[in-house]
Amino acid sequence: MSVRIGVAVALLLAAVGLNLVCAVRLSALNRGHKLPVFTARYAVKPSMRVMAYRGAGAGCAGMGAAVLMDGPWDLELVHRMLFAGLASGTAVLLPALVVSVAHNRAVRAETIEFP
Repeated sequence: MSVRIGVAVALLLAAVGLNLVCAVRLSALNRGHKLPVFTARYAVKPSMRVMAYRGAGAGCAGMGAAVLMDGPWDLELVHRMLFAGLASGTAVLLPALVVSVAHNRAVRAETIEFP
């Protein structure tokens, strides 16, 4: 494995970690309220520090995708771009989606009344 691929993987893992920290903190801030899955309209407005984690994660994902696109594979440019976009999109969206779904299930379970 070349050094470039290692750097790209490290940046993408950092992006996953930063976006996971942001999602967990948003979940804690909005305890008792549902988290939006596709919009950023939260019941409790997050602080700039929490949103800075998301921005740093997106930046790491973008840099990781750029390094990954310049990797040592023999693929067409379009295929490298698709692969890099898929990797960066997964690094940004997957942590938020997983935490939001788990949070919303817990909120729904709290609000269900049993007879």
